[in-house]
Amino acid sequence: MPKAPKKPIKKGRPTKYDPTLDEVCFVACQSGTTDKQLCRLIGAAVSTPPISENTLNLWKRTHPTFKAQYELGRSDYAGKIGERMLMKKTKGYKIKEITREPVSFVDPDNPRERVVVRGEMIVTKEVTKHIIPSDKAIELTLRANKPEKYRNDSNVRISGPGGGPIETHQMTHDELLAAAQMRVKLRNGETVSEPGKQPGA
Repeated sequence: MPKAPKKPIKKGRPTKYDPTLDEVCFVACQSGTTDKQLCRLIGAAVSTPPISENTLNLWKRTHPTFKAQYELGRSDYAGKIGERMLMKKTKGYKIKEITREPVSFVDPDNPRERVVVRGEMIVTKEVTKHIIPSDKAIELTLRANKPEKYRNDSNVRISGPGGGPIETHQMTHDELLAAAQMRVKLRNGETVSEPGKQPGA
């Protein structure tokens, strides 16, 4: 009996990935683009419609160099944002607070009532606030830029006599009991003699 002809294996759509897209990915991520914007940029780079975010995630899993450039660009952008915010808090900055209220007018049929115009707002107050520099931000900036002068010397070292190790002593049950009784007497205002000495000696 003749064998049935094998069905041709369907091949998937060829990938749009190209190693030159690694640099496109890095520059885009370094600029702070979202994944959706990155998909559009990659599509424009290869003169095709935007790739999907599923494709973008697939490339990150299957192309190590692409993933490395993606993470490097994201990390670089986050570092720039952190430095910018730190500098802003170091120097101080201004913020403007704007108050908006709905537009309204007096009801001609009832002068005691006001009619609010839905969907329309008007600026009623603008206030500029000055945010003073943050002491913590200044401290971090000085340590980062001049560590030899503003380093943190708060490390504390504890040692025994002559810089040697601290001697320790494991108290016995009787010693612990005596120490507890002494603390109770001291709390009650009683006179406590040193171990081995009689009261009044």
